[in-house]
Amino acid sequence: MTTANPMNSARKAIIWREWKKGAPMSVICRLIEKPPATVFSYLRYHGGIETKDTSEAVVSVVYARAGRHL
Repeated sequence: MTTANPMNSARKAIIWREWKKGAPMSVICRLIEKPPATVFSYLRYHGGIETKDTSEAVVSVVYARAGRHL
């Protein structure tokens, strides 16, 4: 049986420090010994990765082409 490898405050600090420096996610994963999904999910949940919401932009383009405004 393996021991737990929790996301402690030291690992979280490393994530933010490296992310702000522009380090690739693969490097961050190696530093904190966690899989990419863990780092991605952490950053996304805490605002480090913006979700791409294009639905409003698409609706705006459709209305603009029709000569209407939202």
